Amino acid sequence: MLTDDEARRLLQLAGETVPVDPTRTLPEPPRRPSWPVLVAAAAVVAIAVTSLVLANRDGSSPRPEPAPPVPTSVQVPSVLGYAQDDAVRTLMEAGFTVSSKPVPSCDQTPTAWGTQPAAGTPLEPRSAIVLEVTAPTDGFCVDDSVTLARELLNFADGRGPAPQLAGTITIYDENGSAEITAAQAADPETWRACSAAEVCTSALAALSAAAHAFYLAPGSEETRYVSPVLTASSQHPSCPYNAGPDLGRFSVRIQVLSSKDGPVCTDTAVDVYRDSDDRIDAVVLRTLGSTAVATSPIEDLAHQLVDFAQGNGDLPSIGDEVDLYVGGAFTGLVTQDSATDRQAWETCTETGTYAGRDCPFSPLEVLRHEGQAVELTADRIPRRCLPSFDDPSDGIDAADSITIVPANTGYGMCLGFAVELYVNDDNQLVAVDLLLPKKE
Repeated sequence: MLTDDEARRLLQLAGETVPVDPTRTLPEPPRRPSWPVLVAAAAVVAIAVTSLVLANRDGSSPRPEPAPPVPTSVQVPSVLGYAQDDAVRTLMEAGFTVSSKPVPSCDQTPTAWGTQPAAGTPLEPRSAIVLEVTAPTDGFCVDDSVTLARELLNFADGRGPAPQLAGTITIYDENGSAEITAAQAADPETWRACSAAEVCTSALAALSAAAHAFYLAPGSEETRYVSPVLTASSQHPSCPYNAGPDLGRFSVRIQVLSSKDGPVCTDTAVDVYRDSDDRIDAVVLRTLGSTAVATSPIEDLAHQLVDFAQGNGDLPSIGDEVDLYVGGAFTGLVTQDSATDRQAWETCTETGTYAGRDCPFSPLEVLRHEGQAVELTADRIPRRCLPSFDDPSDGIDAADSITIVPANTGYGMCLGFAVELYVNDDNQLVAVDLLLPKKE
């Protein structure tokens, strides 16, 4: 049966005339509640989120992993002693572009000597690096100490065979000593000396660590690195190393210095002793001590002359006169009365030139510019790369001599200058010979 409202609606649709209460309105059709729709939508979202989480867990997500951060800077590695190809490869693998620059040397093998900028310097990836590579010099080389240093460093790094060895090698350090055979010494790990408390040190490990460390420039107000320099010298530098055993015969000190601008002592040095057949038969590892190094009277005089040249001290003791030589040729003299006048030390050759340079020449001026980075040697220096008219040593009446040379001349490089000093029996300066490299 129809309700009253349903009947009225039906009659209206049929077009029948039926009195209808005009004030009565039809009710709105019922509406479905909205909350079930919302619940359903939330369920769909939840299912989608769950699916994404599960997909990420099992690795099937199409979303790529975030890229690792790009480094803003990379430190230049130390490639000291590397073969040229190995050095270039190492620098390129570190992210740099590389060009090479030759450095005159007695070493006949192209070998990495340093980089510009120096090892340790932080640079942006793809920055340009200049690799300094040793190149055989046209000058005269007198020994193979620099080659020995390179070979020993390569061996310490595991990049080359051992240098020529005697049948038995004795390793010394401050803890004691150890004796190994040549067969055992083919393994760098055996080059160790151990104390009674089983504290062991390795000369080779110390050399390698010093060669590949990063060094800050001394006294620099800003962070500036300097490349280490490998040196080999029969004249032990003035670093205060602990004495250790003295074998009473010739040795070569192999050392890594940390500044091209002046001698800065590193923690260790290795003294290498060889037999009559130039085979290594003993190695002494020396560590940096705190005691001052004793100097001889002639060394004191040399330092005084450097200080005087730089305006930081008085003239050292001199004889009645000081003969001046340039490239081994006598060019003039100064007396006790004139020696305090710096201009009196200016002299000239007969031709007016020397080593591609024009007069005047003055040992004081050379030391004024270079004296902050010098060392002393009592050996007669090889006059390679330093043009010489003559060797005056036989004609000078002197009791002793010493030579001022640039510090840190690694790998047997050509000297930048040499100032030879000659003294009499009273340790008074009696002659000076100035040697300079040929100017390009």
